[in-house]
Parts: sequence; structure tokens; C-alpha cells
Amino acid sequence: MDALLSPGLWFRWSYVEKAEGVFTWYDAQIAYAIAADLTILANINTAGHPAWADDGTGLPKLDKLTNYVTALVDHYEADVHYWEICNEPQSQLYGGFLCRSYRDDQRRIKAADPTAKIVGSAGATTTAWVTSVLAELSGPWSDLL
Repeated sequence: MDALLSPGLWFRWSYVEKAEGVFTWYDAQIAYAIAADLTILANINTAGHPAWADDGTGLPKLDKLTNYVTALVDHYEADVHYWEICNEPQSQLYGGFLCRSYRDDQRRIKAADPTAKIVGSAGATTTAWVTSVLAELSGPWSDLL
């Protein structure tokens, strides 16, 4: 990998699926990045999830998030091989929700592309938060930190 591009908006849920089941794919931008020999790090970020997916508490409905991640990974499996599940997670999600989401997302990514690499959630700034999430995940959760 010579150069890495992490284009957050191309994978941000509220930009990609503004209405349930209606997707805006950034295929031209992805193709341009690949042609420029960039490796793409897709950030599956739940910050700013679409209003239609909100569970009423400010968190996304897990089944809606699962559907989104499945569509995203299936669409880009040939072009994207590095996935970060939620950047700066402690500012967006409480640990239990993140762990449930993380396990589901990881399974879907690896099912679509067994060679894909899962990047540990960057930007977690408190040791206590990271320790609690790692304890709850209790197992392989990331390929890269």
C-alpha cells in the first residue's frame, strides 16, 4: 500500500442512503481513487445516521444499520478491502451498542471479502472506554490497530 485515502463522506450513511433502500453510490470517485493507485479505507460511521433509521434515543436501529452495512460491503467488495467500523466511537456510541454493531459488521465484511482488513476504531481517547469495549468484544475484533 503506497497511499491511503479515507473518504468519509463516500461511506457516511446519511449521504449514501438518505431514504431507506435508496442508495447514492460514489462509484466514479472510487474508480478515480483506484486509478490514482490509492488504497481506500472505508469508514463505516454511524455519526449523523439518517433520521428514518433513528430508534428514538439518538442511536440508529441496529437492523437498519445492518442492512446498510450489508448493502455497502456488497456494493464495494471488489474495490474496498480496508474497513474502519466507526471512527471516534466513544463520542458517538456507548460501548454495548458498538460491540453488537461491530460484531455484525465484521461478519458481513469478512463474508463478502475474506481478505478484507478491519481497522480498529481510531480516535478512542479514554483507556477506560477502550478497555470496556475490548472486554465485551472478547475475541478477534480487528486486523489492524
